[in-house]
Formats: sequence, structure tokens, C-alpha cells
Amino acid sequence: MPLSPVPSAPLVPGGADLLKAHGLPEHAPVEQLQALTRVAAALCGTPVAVVNLLDENFQHQVGEVGFAGRSTDVADSMCAVGLRRPGLRHIPDATQEPAFAGNPWVDGRIADIRFYASAPIVLTGGGVIGSLCVFADEPGYLRPAQLDALADLARQAAVLIEQAHQARESAGQAALFRLVAEGSADVLCRHSPDGTVHYVSPSLRNVLGHEPVAGGRVADLLRIEPDDLPDVQDAARRVLAGGRSSAVLFRARHADRSVRWLEARLAPILDDHGTVLEVHSAARDVTERVRAAQELAQVAEQAAGLVETCADALVSVDEHDTVVDWNPAAAATFGWSREEAIGRDLSDLIVPAELRPQHRAGMARLREGGEARILGQQVQVTGQRRDGSQLPVELTLWRSRGRDGWRYNAFLRDVTDRVAGEAALSAARDDAERRAALTTAILQTIDVGVVACDAQGRLTAFNRAAHQLHGRTEEPGVDPAEWAARHDLRAEDGETVLAVDQVPLNRALAGEEVRDVPMVIAPEGMAPRTVSVDGRVMHDSGGRLLGAVVALKDVTQARAHAQELTEARDLALASTRAKTAFLAAASHEIRTPLNGVLGTVELLELEPLTARQAEYVAVARRSGEALLRLLNDVLDLSKAETTAVDLASEDFSPAAVARDVTAAMTPVAARKGLSVVLDAPTDQLLVGDPGRLRQVLMNLVGNAVKFTAHGQVVVAVEFSAAGAGLVQLRLSVRDTGAGMCAEELAGLFQPFSQGAQGQRYGGTGLGLALSQQLVELMGGRVDVQSTPGSGSLFVVVVDLPLARTVPAPTAETSAAGAVPPPADEGRPGGARPPRVLIADDSEVNLMVAAALLGSAGAEVVTVEDGDEAVAAVQRERFDLVLLDNQMPRMSGVEAASAIRALPGPAGATRLVALTASTGEDQRAAFAAAGVQGFLTKPVRLADFRRLLAEATAD
Repeated sequence: MPLSPVPSAPLVPGGADLLKAHGLPEHAPVEQLQALTRVAAALCGTPVAVVNLLDENFQHQVGEVGFAGRSTDVADSMCAVGLRRPGLRHIPDATQEPAFAGNPWVDGRIADIRFYASAPIVLTGGGVIGSLCVFADEPGYLRPAQLDALADLARQAAVLIEQAHQARESAGQAALFRLVAEGSADVLCRHSPDGTVHYVSPSLRNVLGHEPVAGGRVADLLRIEPDDLPDVQDAARRVLAGGRSSAVLFRARHADRSVRWLEARLAPILDDHGTVLEVHSAARDVTERVRAAQELAQVAEQAAGLVETCADALVSVDEHDTVVDWNPAAAATFGWSREEAIGRDLSDLIVPAELRPQHRAGMARLREGGEARILGQQVQVTGQRRDGSQLPVELTLWRSRGRDGWRYNAFLRDVTDRVAGEAALSAARDDAERRAALTTAILQTIDVGVVACDAQGRLTAFNRAAHQLHGRTEEPGVDPAEWAARHDLRAEDGETVLAVDQVPLNRALAGEEVRDVPMVIAPEGMAPRTVSVDGRVMHDSGGRLLGAVVALKDVTQARAHAQELTEARDLALASTRAKTAFLAAASHEIRTPLNGVLGTVELLELEPLTARQAEYVAVARRSGEALLRLLNDVLDLSKAETTAVDLASEDFSPAAVARDVTAAMTPVAARKGLSVVLDAPTDQLLVGDPGRLRQVLMNLVGNAVKFTAHGQVVVAVEFSAAGAGLVQLRLSVRDTGAGMCAEELAGLFQPFSQGAQGQRYGGTGLGLALSQQLVELMGGRVDVQSTPGSGSLFVVVVDLPLARTVPAPTAETSAAGAVPPPADEGRPGGARPPRVLIADDSEVNLMVAAALLGSAGAEVVTVEDGDEAVAAVQRERFDLVLLDNQMPRMSGVEAASAIRALPGPAGATRLVALTASTGEDQRAAFAAAGVQGFLTKPVRLADFRRLLAEATAD
């Protein structure tokens, strides 16, 4: 029959929701409920038993026996009435119950129910969803036991319905679990509390490369790293003990032996009593995330280390200018420790007081969203240290978003040194510019031409003076080869054109030393100019070639003047040589008769004389000797003035020279009651002219003896190092004479000049002038100190080289100043006297020499020409041959050469020159001819005795 309309108020409140929540009536366990109704019908002895489920609108029969069930209107439901009124749940005869009057189940419209009994179906939560009822078309009655049994069956129906619901939910959850598990990238696993795996998802293959096999242990299935297994076990124990989920991070071994990081969440499955039945877990591969986190941590650690070790100060402030970070460099730069700086206002720490208002205004503008003018820029500002001192700071500012708002970060670098360096560089640059301007001005002002080139040889500088010398302006960049060709650069002779590699600038560029190199510039249309060129190569501090520079000094006029001076000098020298030649000739002519005079006087001294005769002879001898000294001084002075004196260069002993002089002057000094003392504690062998030094020292000692009336003369020899292998020799002569005033000292070394004492004692005034000139020729000087009444000190200072060898003593040095005895003295009785041959064209000289030699014990033979001397040596044997040079037919030099050419012993005869000439050229000519000695007229008896002693010794 048709369903009744839905009443305005539901008869079973919430029934529809309960039914829906349990999937009823669609998913009711019909078979189990029908079995239960059969039990109910049999127990109650009724033909019909029905399970009715009720909602707000309908009554649904989901299990029945003896009745074709269907859904009917809940308004007609006898069960609904019984649920509302428990007293109507056991009705022996429904037709007698007013509550069911007109009910279609009673009046035959649906059924003819007389007996009716029901029991409510109540779910675990207390919700009523229907009832279990039995009825019959005949009146009836149930005993209490039957009513209780019906109630038990109703409760059993509720259990069946809930179990069916739970089974459906479990099946759905299982299906959903499998769907999720099989489609998830995570490894899903179900295992028992002891760790036995019940299920593992197929994603295990993708995550770890292993097959998803149940039945094993979780640790073995996931290949958990041994070091991480305790962490996993702790997480599982927390789940089992607390009944709550837990998470753990661990490493697992992939099938390819690599290690993967897994993050697992474990959740318990509990029974009604809270006991853990099973543990579900989901493990996700987080390897990349862990590695990224590790890398991020490493980067963060590196960044932190960078901040801590950064040489620049790093400061961070918040929007209110409060310091939130302060690295060690900031502490070192500004003097505030990190603990002191954190939380402080930055402007109070490092901003100078006069700049703080500006700084704070800028921070306020940033907080209000204003323009950040210096963000991302590098600017220089002024900072302040803790002690109040200020410093220049290079600021780099940026901002970053933090949890509490914007942070402003800055690198601050102390640029004090850089600022000072820049200031110094600027000053150096200004100085360089000033120097460059000065150099340019000098180059354009000086009258020396300056030409420079770069490393490739291109001209880079050509100053005004160089333009004038060349007669044109050259622009920088001209090749030196072109320069040489264009200006016709020539050698000093003005004719030879210079090759390119001989141009001084190119020579300097090649590294040659260019010093005072003459060059002629002959530009077309101009008179040639002679220049002196100095140049050098230029390198930078690293040794890199920069170029070369030369300086051109115009010496055209200087060369002309020098030529004029040279010609004038040559004329003067020619005149002086003529004078010297005249003096030499005069000397020769004077010496010849003077030789006769002095020789005759000396012969007279050998004769028995009266006292007056001896006095007259002595006066004649002294006069002759004075004349000879004057002649020698005039000739030497003339030679010194023309630098015609040739200085010897031989090894000698200065102490020996001093001994010779003192030995010679001692007898002279003794006649005046004076002593001559030699002070020579040390000695060295030097290289020089001992003869000229002896001449100088003899003059100085002779003057000292002459001008000293009482006391002594001290001769001292001293040595000191002079550098470069030289020794400074100091020969000093100190006397106790009358001394000299300053006026006398001023003209002391002028020729023919004499002081008061010289005028008193006499003399020519040539000795000191000659001595000074000889010493100056040696590169030395003569110093003099004198005080009237206290004597004088003359010092000869000259630097001489140190000798390399020690010369053997000679007869001259060992017996200097000593007069040998006559040749026949000391000779064994009956020994042959020495035979001497004299060759001279002067009868007087022959007579004097023969007489003096005869007095010395020699057998003398005389000849008047050189050819006669050669013939005599051929005929006879001689121990000594004396040869004059100027003879009529054969000169003495020619005769010596001819004798040396003779065979046998005759060619080895001892030869000595005996001449009135004092020229060095004649000495050299005789030496070249083989002459072994040289005597200058006039000759004294002592000289002859020495010659005879040497001849007999040989």
C-alpha cells in the first residue's frame, strides 16, 4: 500500500543519522538477522518475527520470518509506539489496546495482528535504531523468561549490525590503505610490536632498491645503519609505551651500497583497551633534503667563520639602530667588545657626535619607508673609536629581512693607511708634475742639447738646444737612423760619416758607456758644429729597458780656443826647449873646462902644499863646486818647467834613500857641530824614482844643515795606507834653526827667491823651487811649517805603489856615500894594476882623467877619437874603457856599438860613458849601445876610485 505522509515531527529522533552512519538499511546483515528472527519466532512460539529499523519517516524490515518484509510508514509502526511507550511492548491482544485502534497492522489493512511483543535494538553508544518484534494473528502471552530472551536477541541484533558496520569499514580502510600504499612514494609498513613486518609497500623498490617482502624484521628490511639503529628502536619504544606517534631520522643502505637518509613517522594501532596491536610507519627518502641541510649548515658555518675572521668590521643593526651583531674585527677597529656593543645604539658607539643627528635622521627615514640612498654602494665616511679618535672608514651597506623586521648590515674597513697613501700619492704626483715642469723648463732653457729615444729607438725628446744644433725641429717618433742620415752626423775628423750603430744615442741604447764622445753635426746650409756627447741607457726599477738619452754640448768654440791654446803652448814649449837645448849646450861647454879646473884642483890637493897653498886650493875647489851646483840646478829647473824630466819607475827602499842622504850630510853637519838623526823605525819597498827623491831630500837636508847654527836635524820616514794599492810616503826634515816668518814662507818656492837667512848664508834660490816641481811631477806636495826662533819642518808627501818583489842589494845602495880605497890598496902583492882606456878629444880632459886614475893606481892609455878606441881594444886588453861622446870621427855611442860587436873577450870589455852632456836621450843612446855606466863631467877622484873598485871586483 502507499506510504503515509512524513509527520511534522520525527518519531525516532536522530534515527536517520544513525542508520546512515551504519550504512543501514542497505548494508544490514540480512542473513544473520533472518537467522536471529527464526530463533526469536521459535523461542516465543509465534509464526512471525521481524527486525525493524526506524528513522524519522520509515520503518524498514531487514530481517523477518513468516512475513514478507518491506518498508512502511513509521507513523503506522507498532514498534515506533513501543519504543516511545515501553509499556506497549508486550500486548496479548492488540485489538483490545486503544493505542492501536485504527492501526493498519491491527485492523487488517496491512495485517491482522492480535498478539505483539518487541524489544529495542540499542547500539553500543546508546542510540536506538529499531526493534526485534514477534506477533501472531491470535491472542497470546510471553513468560518473563521469554521476554528476557527476546531482549537478549535484540541486543544480539545490535551486535550483528555493528559488526557488519565494522567489517565494512575495515574492508574500506584496507582497500584505501592498499591504494595509498601502492601509489605512495613513501615506504609504508605495518608491523607487530616485536618488529615483524606484516606489510610493506612496493615503493621500497624505488626508495632502497629492495623487494617488499613481509615476514622479516623492520631493521633487516630497511637495512638500517648500525649506528642509527638505537635511534629507531628508541622511537619504537616511545610509540609502544605512550601510544602516541613518533618520528625518527636514520640512514639506510641502498641495494647499490649507497647510503640514503630516511625520515619515518611511527603510529600505533590500539584496541578498545588502548593496547598496541600493530605499528604503522611511513618512511620518506629525505637524502637530498638532508644533504641540502648539511650543505646549508656548512655554508652557514663558513659564513659564520668568515664573519668571525673577516678583516673588515661587520656590524648589523635593527630598524631602531640597535646593534645586533658585532664581529671581532669591529671590536679591534672601534675598541668596543661584542658584549659591550650588542644592544647599544650604534650612533653612540662609532658615529662622531657632530654626525649623529644626520645618522639618526637617515635611520628614521628608512623606518618610514624613505629612500635608501647608500644601500648597495661603497662610500667613505668618518667613524669614531672608543677613545674618541676619528678614522676614515669605507662603508658598504645592505639590508636583509629578519624575523623581527629589517636588518641593516655593513662592512666597515679602516682606510687610514689607504687615505694616507692616497695623500702621499697625490703629493708625489704633484711633486712629479712639478719636477716634470721643472725638467721641461730646464731642458728648454739649458744650452746643452738633449735627445732621447724609447726602447725601440724612436726619438721621444728633442729640446730647444738640440733644435738649434741641428738647424731644424724634429718631432718625437723620428727613427735615429733617419736622424743620422738627415743631419749628416760625422766623426770627430768632420769627414767620416757615422754608421747608424756608431751614433752615440744608438750606442747608449745598446748599453755602451758614452762619455765625452766627439761628434760633428753638419746640417745642410749650416756651419758644422762639434759636440761632446755623454749618454746612458735608461731602465725602470725592475730592469726593463725604457730607452736612452744623450746630452750634446757644443764644443765648437771650445775646440777652437783649445786649438789656439795648443798652438800657443807648442810655441812656448818650442821656445822653452830651445832655451833648454841652449842651456844643455852651454852646460856641455862649461862642464868641459870646469872638469879641467876641478880635476886640476883635486890633483893639487894630492900634492904636498903649504898651509896657504892648501887654503887657496880649497877656495878654488869650493868655488868650482858652487859653480857646478848652480849649473845643475839651472838645467834641472829648466827641464822641470817643460815637464821634460823623465821619472824612473823602479823598486826602492825609502829608508835606504834617507840613510844615503844622512850618511852624506853627516860629515858636513859635524864640521858645524851639528848632528843628523835618522828616524825610520819601519820600511817598505815602493815603486818610484829614488834618484829624484834623493835629490829632493839632499836639498832639504842641505838647507837644514846650512841654516841651523846649533842643535840637530831630524830626518823621519813614515808610511800610511792611501787606498787602491797605494802607500802614502812622508819624508820629513826638522831643524832647530832660525825659522821663517809668514812673509818669507809665501815666496819660499819661487825660483831665485831667498829669505833673510838665504841672503845671509848665500845661495841661488833654486833648490826649493826645483824640489817642489820634482815632487809635484810625482803627484805629491811639499808642506812647510816654520816659526821664527823655533826652526822649520819640511814634509814631502807622495802616494806610491807598493812593490811586488824585494830587490837584491846593489853596490850603489850598499856603499852609497862611501869612497872606495885606491885600487892598489888591499890588492895582493905583485897583482896587476887595472888597465884603463880613455877616449876624449880634449887634451885637458885626457890629462886630468889620466892623472886622477893614475893616482888611484890604474895603468892608463889615452886616445883622442872613437875609432882609435876601437882599434886599441882590438889590440890590447883593458879592464875599463871610458868614452866621451862628441869626438871628431866616431862618437862615443858609435864606438861602444863597434866594441860590443868585436869577437871574444874584447866585445865584453866594461864600458862607461864619460861626457859633459846631462840629457836623458844621450843616456838612453849609450845604454842601447851596451854601455854599463854613465859619468857626468866634471868627474871627481872618488868617482874614478868607485869605477876601478867595480872593475876589479868583476
